[in-house]
Amino acid sequence: MTRYFSLRPVALGALEVECLSSVLQRLAVAHGVTRHQFVTNVRDWWEVERSRYLPRCEELRWDGYSPNVTLAIEALRDALGVDLTGCTLLPLRNLCAANCIGSIAHSRSWCPGCFNDDIASGEPTYDRLLWRVQGYMRCSLHKLRLRLSCPHCGGCQTSDRSREELHVCVFCRQSLAAKVTRAEYAPRPEFGEDRVEALVRGISSIGAAKQQPIRTFLQDIDDADKYVAKHLGDIIHNRRLPAKPQLTTLIAVATHFGVDVIQLITDPAEAARQATLNIKRPPKTRATRPSSHLRHKRTAWFKTKLELAIQSGPPFPSTQELCRNNDFSHSAALGTFPDLTAELGRKYIEWKKSKASQLRIKAIVAIAARADMRAQLTIKEFVAQVCAASGAPVHVVRGLVDCSSDSP
Repeated sequence: MTRYFSLRPVALGALEVECLSSVLQRLAVAHGVTRHQFVTNVRDWWEVERSRYLPRCEELRWDGYSPNVTLAIEALRDALGVDLTGCTLLPLRNLCAANCIGSIAHSRSWCPGCFNDDIASGEPTYDRLLWRVQGYMRCSLHKLRLRLSCPHCGGCQTSDRSREELHVCVFCRQSLAAKVTRAEYAPRPEFGEDRVEALVRGISSIGAAKQQPIRTFLQDIDDADKYVAKHLGDIIHNRRLPAKPQLTTLIAVATHFGVDVIQLITDPAEAARQATLNIKRPPKTRATRPSSHLRHKRTAWFKTKLELAIQSGPPFPSTQELCRNNDFSHSAALGTFPDLTAELGRKYIEWKKSKASQLRIKAIVAIAARADMRAQLTIKEFVAQVCAASGAPVHVVRGLVDCSSDSP
C-alpha cells in the first residue's frame, strides 16, 4: 500500500521511454495538484517518515544525473513503490562531468507528431527522455524539429505550476501538437542524433562503465593531444582530455570517430580498435559539430542574439528566458555583457508593466460592458467571461471585480 496513486512510466527500457519530469506531471494531474505541490508534499512526507531531506523541486534538474536527482529517485521509490531510475540519466553519474553541464536541456521541447500519435491511440501524452537530452533537436520518427514554444501563443513550457496534461499549453490551454507546418519538416539527421538515440536505448547497460573513457579511447593514437587540439579542441572545451567529460563531449567524440557510444563508455579500448580511423588524414565523411557550438565563436554569437532581442522588441524576452532558449549560462551572460543584459532587463520590465496596464484597462472596459448581466452570473462565471473577452489573467480580473463590489 503506497501513500500516492501509482503510475507506471511509459516504454521503460525502450527508446521511447518517458522522462521523470513527465511522470511527475502525470502524477500531479492524477492527484489534482501542480507538480510543484506534489513534489513539495513528497518532500514533507519523506522528511517526517524517513528523516531524509529532499531539496526543493526548483533546485532539482529532473531527468539528469545530479545527486539531487538520486535523492528524488529514493524518495519516490519510498512514496510510490516504483523505481524510476530508468526515466533519468542516472547511470552516467560516475562517468560524466559532476556539474551536469551538457546533459539536460535548459527548456522543455517536444515533437508534435508524437503527441498526435499518443492522442490518436488514446494513450496518455508524455515527454520522452530523448527530448530532454541536450543537443537532440529532431524527432527521427516523424522527421520534425522539436518545438520549444506553443504554436498559438508562443509561450515556453517551463512552468511546474500547471495542472494541465502535457500536450496542453500552460498559458493559453490550447494543443501543443497543432499547426504542424512544412517549415518544421527536417529530413536530414542532426549531428549526433543517432548516438543520442543509441545512448537512451542502451543506458541501462552502462553499469560496468569504464573510468576516463575518452582518455582510454585515444591513448593508443599517435600525437593524440595534437589531434585533439586541432580537430576536437572546441568540443573538449579546454583542449585537454577530461577525466569526466560532458555528455555532449561523449556524443561528439562518438559521432566524430564513427563509433558506438555505448561501447565508447563500456569498452573504450575495443572501440578504439574498431574505429580504424586514419588520424593523419581524416576521411571526407568526418562529421563536424555545428559552428554555433564552437567556443571561440559562441560569445560573439550570443552577443548578436542579445542585441537582436533588444532591437526587435516588443515583446522583449527576459534575460533568463533568452539564455535558456539559446542554451547559454545566465551567470556568464551577466558577467560578460553587463550593459546589454541590464538594458534588456529594463526593457523587459517596462514592457511587462505596459502590457499589464493595457490588460487592466481592457478588463475594466469588459466589466463595464457586462454590468447588466452581472446579477445573473456567479462570480466565477462572470470572471471567466471577462477574462475571455479582455485577455487579462484571472487574478487581475478578480481583483477588479472585488473592488467594484465593495464600492458603493
